[in-house]
Amino acid sequence: MSDAVEPISDEALASLRADMVDPFFRNDTMAPAYRTEVEGLLARLDRAEAALATAAAAGFARGVEAGAAEADAYAAVNLQMAGDTILHDPVLSGRDRSERGFERSAEMQVDGTIHSAAYHAATNIAGRIRALVPS
Repeated sequence: MSDAVEPISDEALASLRADMVDPFFRNDTMAPAYRTEVEGLLARLDRAEAALATAAAAGFARGVEAGAAEADAYAAVNLQMAGDTILHDPVLSGRDRSERGFERSAEMQVDGTIHSAAYHAATNIAGRIRALVPS
């Protein structure tokens, strides 16, 4: 019997256990050769179940990290944009101290605040997403 684990669904595993394997162990008169074969099949099913659980957990962890990476990217963009509102502010840079410059400066401060809030929200979201997978 091979130790390789072929893909098998949860439903198929449950069916094998319920319909084929468990009844053999209720029969005490089973020939020893069959008992050994059934025990080998049970061990193989256990390995398949463990492999499925491991693969599912690894896939979930990869998905969680991909989601958190998207939130991190969104945070990085918003941090850059918040910084740009300061760098390009006409009053703070001393380029335009006219009435229109002050109006534009006020608008940019609001934009910067919004981008800063989005940055902090995205970093919190990324942390919450990563917390879905125990470390």
